[in-house]
Amino acid sequence: MIGTQHLSSTDISRISHILYFCHSQIFKFEVQPKELVAGHSASISCSTNDEPETENLTILCQAVSTQSLINSHIGKHIAQINFTVSFQHDNITCLCCPDMNDTKKCGKKHFVHRIKYSPRNTQIYKGEQEGNRTIICETDSDPPANLTWERVEKPNEDVKSCININRCVLVLDPKWPDELKWYSCLANNGIGEERNSLPHGE
Repeated sequence: MIGTQHLSSTDISRISHILYFCHSQIFKFEVQPKELVAGHSASISCSTNDEPETENLTILCQAVSTQSLINSHIGKHIAQINFTVSFQHDNITCLCCPDMNDTKKCGKKHFVHRIKYSPRNTQIYKGEQEGNRTIICETDSDPPANLTWERVEKPNEDVKSCININRCVLVLDPKWPDELKWYSCLANNGIGEERNSLPHGE
C-alpha cells in the first residue's frame, strides 16, 4: 500500500506559485516596420500565449510626450493598431488587455524610437572662407543627407557633393561675381529629397 504524503503549507504555497506562472499570460508586442519614418504608415500589435478562441484583446497606445491616444483596437487573440508616424511617436506606451475592467491583468510595453525623416528646411546662404566667397547649403534630416550642388540650368550636372553630412560649402570663383546665382542644392537621404536655390535678387 502506498503511503499518503502530507504537504506542508510551504509546499502548497510553492505549487500555487508554479501553477500561477504556468497559467499566467505572456504578452508579445511587435512594431512594424522596425524603423519608423515620419509620414509613413506603421503598426503595433499584441498577442498572448493563450489559444486563439479563448481571448478577446484590446490594445491601446499613447504618445508619452502629449499624453494623447494614438489608437485602440479589439481583436481575437491578436490586436493591432495602425497609425501614421509623427515626431510625437518617439516615445509610446501600450497596454494589451483581455479585460479592460481589470488592468492588473494587462500587459504593458514602453517603446522608444528614433523617428527618421526626409530632408526639410533646406536653405542656401552666402559666406566667406579664407577671403573667398562661398555659398553654404544646410538641411535638417535623419539620417543625414547627401548634399549635391547642381548648375541651375543643368540640374543633371553635379558640381560638388558632400556625403552623409547636412552641410556643404561651395567656394566661388572670384572672376565670376554672379556665380552664386548659378547653383541649386539637392538634399537626399534615401527617404526623400528637397532642392533649394538662392532667392532671386540675392
